This record gives sequence, structure tokens and C-alpha cells, in this order.
Amino acid sequence: MSHLADEAYLKESFRALTHPEQLALWAIRMWVRAYRTEDREAAEAIRHGLILSDVPDGTDAALDRFMTVLAVSTQVSIDIRCPNCKSVSPDEHRLMGALAAMQQTGRHDPAILPMVPDRYLSVWLPPAAIRLSRAPLQALAHAFDEAELRLRPRSWVLQSAAVGEAIEGRSATVHTIH
Repeated sequence: MSHLADEAYLKESFRALTHPEQLALWAIRMWVRAYRTEDREAAEAIRHGLILSDVPDGTDAALDRFMTVLAVSTQVSIDIRCPNCKSVSPDEHRLMGALAAMQQTGRHDPAILPMVPDRYLSVWLPPAAIRLSRAPLQALAHAFDEAELRLRPRSWVLQSAAVGEAIEGRSATVHTIH
């Protein structure tokens, strides 16, 4: 994909995302809010939001396990915006890319299952944490698949100079901006 196409994706607003992408990103953003503020209502909102979209009950637990691995193991800051933010960060695109890649590999060749999604996460996580993230990410991808909620592939994010640039100087926290 060209540099111009990368920029177009990076400028994509929340409203321009497909319903499955909006749902996944909203759940991730709400999880970060709940994690940072210990807001039990946000956690319950995630569960209800997923159920309303016909995602199997319990998917919120897979999201929680995946995001917990990310939050406690990340080596750099991750730009996750507030739930009401209209823009989508490059890091949020990377997270959706990992989920989409897990959906794709789960439907095709299980032998390559870990390899592609790992590439999205390796900018943040050490190898052991990547291995720990696989099962909950796979459960999350499978739940979205069961509800026929498929995210668009984001392989461009792996080549984009704007995404995953040098990570030096970034603090080691999952954070919300705005």
C-alpha cells in the first residue's frame, strides 16, 4: 500500500469504520477507561454492548484477559483514545489489525495462527507476553466471527512509517489521551 493510502487510513474517523471495527474499538476504549478508573459500570457497559451486537456472552472476559496482558506487559505507551474521540490512533489501528489477522488466520491455516497477529503486537510486547496474549485474542476473534463481525485486514499498518516508529522515549503505560 502506498504512503498516501497509509495516510488515508490514519485520517479515518471513528464514524468511517465498519460496525465490527467500531464495536471492537469502542470495547477497547471502554476497557481502558474501566482499567484506569476502576469503573465497574464501564465494564458492564462493554458486556452489554457486545451482547447487543450478538457477540457471545463471555466475550468481555476474553477482551479483559487480552487487554490485561497488554496493559501489564507493554514496553511502551499505547495511544488508546477516549471512548468519545472521533479520531482513530495508529495504535488503535494496530490493535484492530491484530484482531483482524487473528480472524483471518483462524479461518484458514491454523499452522500460521500465531505468526501474523504476533507481528502487530511485537512493537509493544516481549515474546512471552505475545504468547500469553494469543489465547484471549483468539477467543475474541472467534467470538466476533461467531457474530459475523469481521474486521478489515490492516496489513498496511505493519509497513507504515507512521505506525510503530522508533519507540524510544515512550513511557510504558496504556493510556488514554483527550
